[in-house]
Amino acid sequence: VLLLPPRDALLRRVQARQAAGAHFMPAALLDSQLATLEMGAPSDWLIVIDDDRPPEAAAAAVAAAWAAQRIRASPLMAE
Repeated sequence: VLLLPPRDALLRRVQARQAAGAHFMPAALLDSQLATLEMGAPSDWLIVIDDDRPPEAAAAAVAAAWAAQRIRASPLMAE
């Protein structure tokens, strides 16, 4: 599962964590982190949640995608 909210949502989260002293990464590094993000290969079993849903809604979307695709296990889990 790849949780990938929009950049502005990620920036707000990183800035809030940094302001609270709860994160080491400066918000200025967000763009470089997104630029190097590997999205996975076509052969990967990947569910992408690409919006800024609350945790409960994201979990429900993952469960629905899992059920719709009848995914049993990722190839990595079989190793």
